[in-house]
Amino acid sequence: MKKVDLFEGAYIELRGNSDLLVEGCDALLGYDESLISLQIGKQTLNIHGRRMQMRYLSERKVGISGFIKGVLYV
Repeated sequence: MKKVDLFEGAYIELRGNSDLLVEGCDALLGYDESLISLQIGKQTLNIHGRRMQMRYLSERKVGISGFIKGVLYV
């Protein structure tokens, strides 16, 4: 019997509009001060903002700080 993960995907934590944690990233697709794009499974997660920077990047975890305007799956 195949095991089904009911919670597959990313864990996303947004604190206010200045601090974002994403766990479960497969790849970093793009990075600049106004747009950070992450591969999450078959989807792309776009983080829009100003003066954004990555606080840390590990194997499957990304920490972002700056003025975050929006988080969108595409």
